[in-house]
Amino acid sequence: FFRAYLDTILNALNLIYRWRGENVSTTEVEATVSNILELKDACAYGVEIPGVEGKAGMVAIRDPDNTLDLTKFYRGVSARLPPYARPIFVRCVEQLDLTGA
Repeated sequence: FFRAYLDTILNALNLIYRWRGENVSTTEVEATVSNILELKDACAYGVEIPGVEGKAGMVAIRDPDNTLDLTKFYRGVSARLPPYARPIFVRCVEQLDLTGA
């Protein structure tokens, strides 16, 4: 009971999303991507795909200079995250809205 309650709270706070029957920690994905890309800011979240249960992983990466090395990103994510936690979609953005928390 407590685990289901905690998952519900974390999901509501957008700290996890569920994909392929697994809970994915957005914080873990963000930290992993940021480390792979030499501390670029990243924001991970789940997105709905029509007709598919759960949410697929998406990561927005701050890359105002268009210097993202997708090969390095792919290799790093494949080596460090389990298949269900690997982002399926990648967005390169000029800026991310960040909070002090």
